[in-house]
Formats: sequence, structure tokens, C-alpha cells
Amino acid sequence: MTIRFTKMHGLGNDFMVIDAIRQNVLLSPQQIATLSQRDTGIGFDQCLMVEASQETGIDFFIASLMLMAKKWASAAMGPDASRVF
Repeated sequence: MTIRFTKMHGLGNDFMVIDAIRQNVLLSPQQIATLSQRDTGIGFDQCLMVEASQETGIDFFIASLMLMAKKWASAAMGPDASRVF
């Protein structure tokens, strides 16, 4: 599977930003954790999935998938993620 993404940095965090509006992406928590590894993967601590919004007047929705201590933790928007956009 090929995934087009952008890697960004901000406030000491590394982000993998995936445009899920222009491509169909479905990743499991285990796949994201594997991609996050710095020695064998891309290396990041937050994965941002940009998706089309279902609400009128809102262009997109961002899901921030954070990795805590290299273990899959949660899918909550973090303050650092909002600064990327």
C-alpha cells in the first residue's frame, strides 16, 4: 500500500500528516505504531488524519492520533497538532 503524507515538525513534536480527502487511507493502531518507529519507520509522535467534514461551512476535520511512550494511546486532538494548520 502506498500512502502519500507530509512530515512536519512543531514545538518539539514530529507529525505525519495524511490527506485522507484525496486518498483512501485505513490504518490500524498497530500499523501507525509501526510507522512511528524512528529506527525502522518514518519516525513521529503524532499522526494527523485530515478528512472531509460532514458539517456545512467546515472544510475539513483533523484526527490527531498520539503515541505516548511509543505505545498506542488515544485519538484525541492535541494542542501541538492545531498549530500545524
